[in-house]
Amino acid sequence: METVRELTQLIFAFKQQIPKLDTAINKLQIATIDDHTLHRLIFMPTSSARKIGQFAENYQKAQTLLEKTQRETARNRAYSEFLNSESNDVEYERTAWHSFIIESKLILFNHLRHEYSETAEYLVLEADLHLARLSNTPDIKLSQIFQTDLFRPTQLPKDTIDSFPEGPQRLSGDELDGRAPYEWVNSNGLPFSDRSPYPLPEVGYATKTQNLKTLPEATQLLIDLMLHRSFYNENKQADIIFCGRIFEIVIASLVRDLEPHDLNNIIARPPYYSLHDIVGDEVNDAESDLVEASIDKEYDSITVALTKSINDWRTKEKISTNILSSWLTFNVLNRYFRQAWQFNKPNSVPAKENITHLINVARRAFRSLWNAFASVEKGEVFGMPNIIANVSIGDGEAFENSDLYRQNISPFLHSSGNKSFGAATHSYTAALSSHPIKQFIEDIYQTFISSPEYKAEHSEKPFYESDGRLITNIIKKYFEIQGRIEQKIPTLKATGHDITRIVTNAEKANISRLSVLENKHIKEIMKINGIKVQ
Repeated sequence: METVRELTQLIFAFKQQIPKLDTAINKLQIATIDDHTLHRLIFMPTSSARKIGQFAENYQKAQTLLEKTQRETARNRAYSEFLNSESNDVEYERTAWHSFIIESKLILFNHLRHEYSETAEYLVLEADLHLARLSNTPDIKLSQIFQTDLFRPTQLPKDTIDSFPEGPQRLSGDELDGRAPYEWVNSNGLPFSDRSPYPLPEVGYATKTQNLKTLPEATQLLIDLMLHRSFYNENKQADIIFCGRIFEIVIASLVRDLEPHDLNNIIARPPYYSLHDIVGDEVNDAESDLVEASIDKEYDSITVALTKSINDWRTKEKISTNILSSWLTFNVLNRYFRQAWQFNKPNSVPAKENITHLINVARRAFRSLWNAFASVEKGEVFGMPNIIANVSIGDGEAFENSDLYRQNISPFLHSSGNKSFGAATHSYTAALSSHPIKQFIEDIYQTFISSPEYKAEHSEKPFYESDGRLITNIIKKYFEIQGRIEQKIPTLKATGHDITRIVTNAEKANISRLSVLENKHIKEIMKINGIKVQ
C-alpha cells in the first residue's frame, strides 16, 4: 500500500470481515496479537497458538546455554511444559473458521485483480483458492492440482517472475541445453536463470532399468512411479528416473483423499516438474485417461492398499483440519527440486539396469521432500530459531544421524507421554514421519536387499562390478599408486576432499557416485581414514 487512498480502499473491501475477525479473536481470548499469532491461528489449535509464545521463550533460553547437556535438558523441559500445561481455551469451529479464511482470501484476490494481477501475491491467492476448491469439490480431478499459474512458471510474464523474492538457483539454466529436442529448450522462452525464483525442471537419470513382471507387485508399482520414457539428449530417448511423482502424491495427500485411479493417472502423465512436463508435449485429461486405461495394472491390489493407507493416515493425522498453503508448497517445491539435481544427477549415457539404484533414489526423494517441509516450517512461527542444515541428502543408511534429520526434522518429532509437539501444532513435518509412501518405499528396499538374487549378486562380486576396474584405475591414478592397490590402501592417507575428487573424476567417465561409494576399495579407504559419507 503506497498511499492512504489505497489503504482506505482495502479497509473498505474488508468492512464486513474486520468486525468478524475482531469478534472471533475476542471470543478466543487471545491476549497478545502479532503477525506470528495470526499466522499460527490459521492452522494451529487455539491452545497451541496461545502457549507457543512461552515455548519459544524457553527454547531460545535453552539455546544460549554453554553445555550441550544443559541445552538438551532445557529444550526437553520447554517441550514438556508446552505439551503438559493445562489449557481451557475456547476453540473455534474449524469449518466456520476455514470459510472465513477462504472468504477473506477471495475478497483480497478480487481486490488485487485489476492493478496487481501480475504479482506473486496475486498468484499465491489464486493458488490458495484453487487448492481449497480441489479439497472441497470431489468432482474436480485431482490431476488438476498444479493447474494454476503459481506452479506453471513458463506461463508467467517476466514482470511477474521479477515480483517474487529472488531464488538461490545455483544453476544457470545452461544445464538444460542438449537434454531434449532443441525446440523444447530454446523455443519456449524458459524463465530459468541464476536469479529465477523457480528451480530448474528435473532432467532425470537415464537408465536401462525396466519394470519386470517377475518382481514383487509393490516393486513394480514403485518402478512405474519413478520411471518415464523421455529424451536424455537432443534426439535419443530412454527410461529416465524422475522424482516428481513422489512429490505429486505427497502434495495430493495433503489436499484430499486419494482413489486408486489417482495413482494410475499420475503414472500415466509425465512426472510433475520434469522437463517433459514443463515444456514437452502437453497431455490433456482425456489423453491421460486413455493412457491410464491402457496400463497393464499388475499391481491393482497394491494400489488399492496404498491409497487406503494414505487416506487412513490423513484421518489419523487430521490432515483435513487444515487447508494446504500454496506458498508453503511453492517453497517446498523449490527446495525439493533443487536437491533432486544433486541426488538424481543427469547422465550422458543411459546407465545399466540397476533396480537398487532406482529404489535408493526413491528413498532419497522422500527424505529430501521430508527435509524440505522441515526447512520451510522451522522458524519463529513454531517457536524455534531460524537455523537449518543445508547439507546434501547423502546416500548413507543412517539418515537419522544426519544434520538434516537432527537439526531440521527431529525438533518437530519431540513427544512427552502420549502427546507430541508435531500433532499439537499441526506440523506437516511431523505428519510426514508416518506417511505411507515413506513406509512403502522402505518396505520395498528391505524386501529387495533381503532377496536371494540381491544377496547372491552382492556377496560374490562388488557393487557395480563392471565399473570396478575403472574405479580402481581412477583411484590408483589419483593417489599415484603403482602395483597392487590392496597393498597400498592400509597406509594410504585420505580425506573427504579426496573422495569427492575421485567421485568427480568417475562421473566424468559416466560412473555414478553410488558406484564409487559402494566400491570395496573406496569403502576400505574411508573406513581406515574415518571418512563418513556426506
